[in-house]
Amino acid sequence: RTRLLLITLGVLFVSFAVAVVISLTSQRSNLTTSARSQILTNTKMIDTMVRSSMLAGDPSIMKTMLDGLRGLEEFERIEIFSTDGNVAFSDNELFIGDDPLFAEAIENGEPVWRERYSERIMEYFVPIPNEARCYGCHDPDEPVRGVQTITVSFKDTLARINRSLIVLVTTLAATLIISVLVVLR
Repeated sequence: RTRLLLITLGVLFVSFAVAVVISLTSQRSNLTTSARSQILTNTKMIDTMVRSSMLAGDPSIMKTMLDGLRGLEEFERIEIFSTDGNVAFSDNELFIGDDPLFAEAIENGEPVWRERYSERIMEYFVPIPNEARCYGCHDPDEPVRGVQTITVSFKDTLARINRSLIVLVTTLAATLIISVLVVLR
């Protein structure tokens, strides 16, 4: 009888462990999906702001808007870089020209994602295409005018997930130990 109870407890423990792993995998996937959705919404907004301020002929509007966005907690970094890799619309002296994803975004003219789970961040590089309405000020032979980059952090969310995992594992271990002690009495 004791052996049967221990086997049952073992099966329950393994089942619970598998459920936790599946849950964590699902939570990470949902986190990635949510972060990507947030970034896509923001890049569309920034693209509209870039076009509006540049077509109005006043790049200082864009600088003011980006400065405001940089103050928001949801962004780890938000910048627009010219095709030479230097930051635009900023007083900072940043250079991103040696980043391979920056180069890929310019070369292909397509957005590029990078997820760095070890650093708990997600980055998105979005090329800003040179369109006919831009040709009044910009060279029509350049297919891309620059690249907007958005970096968001999911450190806080992962910390909450990890705390939940610790509570679950601790509860499971305590339940297992108590159950084994009761069975062995």
